[in-house]
Amino acid sequence: MKQGVFAVLIGLGALLLYLSPPPASAQPTLTELEPADGAVLAGPPPVVHMCFSERALHDDPEDFRFRVLMPEDKPLGLRIVFQPLTNCVDIHPGLPEKPPFGEWTLEWEVTGEQSGESASGTVKYQIAEGGSPVPSPSPRLEGTPRSGGSVTPTDSTPSSGGPEESGDGLATVWWILIIVGGSTIAVLGLVVAVFLLRRRHGDGGEPPPLA
Repeated sequence: MKQGVFAVLIGLGALLLYLSPPPASAQPTLTELEPADGAVLAGPPPVVHMCFSERALHDDPEDFRFRVLMPEDKPLGLRIVFQPLTNCVDIHPGLPEKPPFGEWTLEWEVTGEQSGESASGTVKYQIAEGGSPVPSPSPRLEGTPRSGGSVTPTDSTPSSGGPEESGDGLATVWWILIIVGGSTIAVLGLVVAVFLLRRRHGDGGEPPPLA
């Protein structure tokens, strides 16, 4: 009797572990930056190129924030372009005719599309005489600007020709596996319990009631 109850408890414990939700994803991190943090340049870059470990939400302006500050913390107007099919974004600051020397700052905050986690940071670069040449922006795909400063991609069809796998689809598959696996574990636990009860009380007789 005790062996049967013990087997059932083991099965239930395994079921609870199996049904535990998957670990939360880490917040997005900066994986590519041009110009680099701490760079000393001869002039301000016309484009700041950034890439993250996952695609950033950008349908709602509340999901992201970018600010470029000149020396004395004077902000500039921005055009923000979220690149299609990548995790990258280009920030185009509205530069004055005579950009001042000194420390420039880029403040950023994004929310990951898959993890739903927010991350933020600060990038600083110096504008000074004798600095490195300003990096020229490489040609990249761009979308159509809209209100709120973000950009809607003109082409969102995956280059592989197949549909992109969304976070909702992965979650559905995960819960299907949980239900199937949990049911299998529960059935196996009951089978083991019945087997142990029959073995304890003889193969030919019926086991006594559990109550």
